[in-house]
Amino acid sequence: MGAQVYVGGVPLDSVAGVSDLVDSTIYRLDGYSGDYQATCSFAASPRFNAPWFRRGSTFQVVEHGAVTWGGLTSEPQAGDSAWSITAYGLGSSLAERTAIATGSTNADLDTLISQGLPIIRYSNSISGGSLGQGEVIDMGALLSRGGHWWVDSFGEISNPDEPEDAMWMMTPGSGYMGTADDEFITHLYGYYVSSLDVNGQPDGWAFEGVADDEAAEQFGRRERVIDMTSLGLLSGATVSTFITDRFALVGARMGFTNSLSLTETNLCRLGWGGGSPMDVRAGQILVIPDIFDARSTPSIGSSVRLTLGEVQRNHAEQRAQVKPTGFIPRDFAGALTAALPEPKAVARV
Repeated sequence: MGAQVYVGGVPLDSVAGVSDLVDSTIYRLDGYSGDYQATCSFAASPRFNAPWFRRGSTFQVVEHGAVTWGGLTSEPQAGDSAWSITAYGLGSSLAERTAIATGSTNADLDTLISQGLPIIRYSNSISGGSLGQGEVIDMGALLSRGGHWWVDSFGEISNPDEPEDAMWMMTPGSGYMGTADDEFITHLYGYYVSSLDVNGQPDGWAFEGVADDEAAEQFGRRERVIDMTSLGLLSGATVSTFITDRFALVGARMGFTNSLSLTETNLCRLGWGGGSPMDVRAGQILVIPDIFDARSTPSIGSSVRLTLGEVQRNHAEQRAQVKPTGFIPRDFAGALTAALPEPKAVARV
């Protein structure tokens, strides 16, 4: 039996046919990771109406009796012969909420949960940043100041460990990753507000940076500065972590320029043999054997290990389209834009 879609707890196929189901998961260093977006067609009459069929209803993909994707429905759109349904992962609901200046990320989360936010914290202690005086940002930006965070299909939030062990391998000769060598940098700096005056206005600014001296010696020094002053008061440690993480994505190495299509014929699960692309998720590690990884200066390996940054599953085609975390546009400006969150304006009171 294939995947079933439940909206508001109701299986859609008990009402009308469901088709074109596509869902995706993401893994990234800024913003939330987890279930991202899902879409499907629902062959009900344009006049169909039900109390559960609305914006904000739960949207779940169920496979073999287990929930494998969970989120909230956006406003369903009626067509001539079918409805178009889009849903967004539960983490997006949290990321968009305004941070509350309690001084505790966990207290903020508990307050939002008590207001009906569909997130579960249990006893997890979630890392987060701190707010400057009068600073107004969303919870996604606040949580990102504390590092990587994940919301699963049931809404549980956590700070997971970075993946270490490879889970998947493509069959030899079935995959290749192109690289962009148009431009690179060797030194990346963040320019930020380091202190505020008694009125909450910036009165101190500083730089934090990261460098690849070996690449600079071999290819020449290239510098870029990220203006982070619009993010309000930040600590040097927060900026250093932020810059280091971004440099790992777009720094002194070439970036990947293509995605991969995974099917049952070109994919196997390490230690298991066979493998289904429907089991692949963002954050897992995929190995492409028998090709060189020469993106970085001193090491050349006989295989490429990819941490999957985006996985889009097409249920009708039984195929997963994946992009690695090192996937970047061909120019540095585009790469940096892809790796950084949208800067948030700072409100002062």
